[in-house]
Amino acid sequence: MHGAAAPQVKARAEQQVAADRVRSAAANLGSSVEMPPEEALLGQLHEAVGNVAFLRRMVQQVDLGDLVSSGAVSSQARSMIDVYNKERDRLVKIAAVCLSSGVQDRIVRLAERHGEAIAHAVMSTLQDRALGLSDVQIQTAKAGIAANLRAMDSQ
Repeated sequence: MHGAAAPQVKARAEQQVAADRVRSAAANLGSSVEMPPEEALLGQLHEAVGNVAFLRRMVQQVDLGDLVSSGAVSSQARSMIDVYNKERDRLVKIAAVCLSSGVQDRIVRLAERHGEAIAHAVMSTLQDRALGLSDVQIQTAKAGIAANLRAMDSQ
């Protein structure tokens, strides 16, 4: 056998195709994405939570008969459990970083500002004379909004 039919030539061609796929996929790796640090931390936290939930389901689906082969945990089951435990550890570390960096406080402050902005927009709209609302209608709308917000808060 010679030329393109030779096994070493075929193997080299397959390696080249695989390398091209890796290069293509890696082109986006490390692309710059602007994001506030707290969003990055929360993104990692949410991803880790999702990974742990997924891996937990995978571990729970392991057939108990498959778990033990010749009196020992099978290598596939052991690997899955190891990945699950490592991801759980990663989740705990990310959660600790989020807590120690004050991410939750920042989220609360942003939510408060967002709520204030919405309240301002609603009040400005109600008081817009182009709507033609009377003072009584404006006060009635404000009372209704407040009651609805309290009802939502109690749920």
